[in-house]
Amino acid sequence: LHTIFRILSRFRPVHLRDIFLFLISYGTILMCFALLYGCLDEYMVSLGGVLFSYDNSPLSGVDYFYYSGGVMTLLGFGDIIPVHTLTKLLTIFEAAFGQILLLLSLGSVTAALINSSLRK
Repeated sequence: LHTIFRILSRFRPVHLRDIFLFLISYGTILMCFALLYGCLDEYMVSLGGVLFSYDNSPLSGVDYFYYSGGVMTLLGFGDIIPVHTLTKLLTIFEAAFGQILLLLSLGSVTAALINSSLRK
C-alpha cells in the first residue's frame, strides 16, 4: 500500500477545473436526454401511446432525469422500462454515449499523468 501511494504521489494532480468541466458536460448531456425523453413521452401520450412503463402512472420531469441518470451511468434500476422501439434505441445510444464520454475523460487524465511522469 505504501508503494502505491508513493507511485501516485509522483504524478501531477488533476485540476479541479478538469473535474468540474467533466461534471458539467456529463450533467448537460444527461439533462438533454431527460428533456428529449420528456418531450417524446408527452407527444406519444397526446397520441394515445406510451414510451415508458412505470406503475401505470404518468412520469414527471424528475422521473425523466432519474431515468436518464440511471441509463447514462449504466445503473439501470429497472423501475422505469422503455416499451417503444424509439425509446429503446435512444436508451442504447445514451448508454453508449455516456460510457464513451467517461472513457475519453479517463483517457485524457491518464495521458496527462503519463506525460507528466515522462517529463521527469
